[in-house]
Amino acid sequence: MNDASPSVDPTSLARPRRSERRFWAVWAILVGSLIVAGVASHLLSQVWWFALVLFLYFGAFKVAALIALSSAERQQFTPGRLLAYFLWIGVQPRPFLLSYVPPSSAPRPTWQGFLLNAATGATILWGVSYLLPDGTPLLLRAWVGLIGWSMLRLFAGFDGVALLYRWLGFPVEKPFFNPTAATSLGDFWGRRWNRFMSGLMRDMLFVPLTRRVGAVAAALAVFLYSGVLHEFVSILADSGYGRPTLYFLIQGVAFLVEGTHPCRRWLLWSPVVCRCWTALVVIGPIALVVPPDFLYDVIVPVLREMYVPGLSSGE
Repeated sequence: MNDASPSVDPTSLARPRRSERRFWAVWAILVGSLIVAGVASHLLSQVWWFALVLFLYFGAFKVAALIALSSAERQQFTPGRLLAYFLWIGVQPRPFLLSYVPPSSAPRPTWQGFLLNAATGATILWGVSYLLPDGTPLLLRAWVGLIGWSMLRLFAGFDGVALLYRWLGFPVEKPFFNPTAATSLGDFWGRRWNRFMSGLMRDMLFVPLTRRVGAVAAALAVFLYSGVLHEFVSILADSGYGRPTLYFLIQGVAFLVEGTHPCRRWLLWSPVVCRCWTALVVIGPIALVVPPDFLYDVIVPVLREMYVPGLSSGE
C-alpha cells in the first residue's frame, strides 16, 4: 500500500508551514509595534516616545520585512548590505539583494528633480511666506510652511538620500513620484505617495491577506493599519484621536468604489475627471490627518526654528 501511494516531497509540505509562520511573525511584529507605541505614549515623554517610534520604524518594521522574505533572499545579504538597509530611510529590503534588478518602470531619482524640489520648497517656505500679508491667519501660514517644508524634507531630502544610495550601488527608487500627476487613488497611494510604506503594505499586508480573506478585506485592512499608524499625529497634538484612522478608512472605501464598474467608466471619461476625483478624496478630508492643533503645536514651532517669515514667537 505504501508503494502504491504517491510520493510526497517533504520540502513541499514544509514550505506552506514556513510561509504561515512567517505570516504570523510579521503580523505579530507589525501589530505589536502599534500596541507598544500606543501604550508608551501614556508612559513616556513626547521626546522619548518619538524616539521609540523611530526605533520601531527603523528596527521592528525592517525586521518584519526581512522575515517576510524567503530564506534564499535573506541569504543574499552581506553584513554591508544589511547595514545599508537598516540605515536606509525606506522599509523595502529587495533593492539591497544581490540579485535584485529594478523594473524598467521604477521611478529613479535625478539631480534635476532634486534641485527642482529644493528650489520649489525654499521658494514656498521663505518666499511665499514673506509675501503673505500681515493679517494672514496663522492656520494659512502654517499650511504654506508645511507644504514648503514637505517639498524640502520629503521630496528634495529623500531624493538626495536616494541619489547617494544609488551612487553607492544600491538601486533604490524615488520615494515620492510626482503625486500631483495621480489619475486615481490606486495610482496615488500605490505608486506615487510615500513609496517607502506602500511597498511595506503591499508585500507584508495586502498580498498575504488577499490569499486568505480576499482583495476587498485586504485593501480595507491595509488602509485601517495606515490610519492607526498615523495616529502619531493625534498623540503629538494630544487631540483628534481617531481622526487619522477615519481619514484612511475614507480612502479605503473610496478606493473600493473606484474599482467598481460604473465608477471606472465614469473616470475613463476624461483624465481631468480622474485627477479631480483623486484630489477631492485625498485633499478634501485632509484636516482629519493634519488637524489645526497639530499645525499649531508641532509644525509652527518647527517653522519658527527655520526662521520662516511671519511666524515670530510673539504672534
